[in-house]
Amino acid sequence: MRFVHIPITMPPFSSKVPAQAVAKFFATIDDPGTGTIFLHCRRGADRTGTLVGLYRVTRQNWTPQRAYDEARKVGMRWWYSGIRNFLEAASTH
Repeated sequence: MRFVHIPITMPPFSSKVPAQAVAKFFATIDDPGTGTIFLHCRRGADRTGTLVGLYRVTRQNWTPQRAYDEARKVGMRWWYSGIRNFLEAASTH
C-alpha cells in the first residue's frame, strides 16, 4: 500500500474543499499505478464523505443529493450541509 497524504482543513459549516486537495485526489485516483484506493480521514466521515461524494457525482453520475445523503448515512455531521452546494457545483463541470 502506498500512502498519499492530502491535507484538507474543513472547519464546521464548511462548504467546499480546497482546489489543490481535489486536484491531488483525482490525480491519485487517475494514476493507473495507484491500484486499489483506501480513503480515510481522522474520523472517516466528513472529509472522506466529501471526497467520495465528489467521486460519485463526477465519475459515477450520481446526483449531488444522493451523494450527500450517502455521506450523511455513513456519518458526515449535519454541520457540513454546505457540502451539498459543493457537490452541486461539481456536477455542473
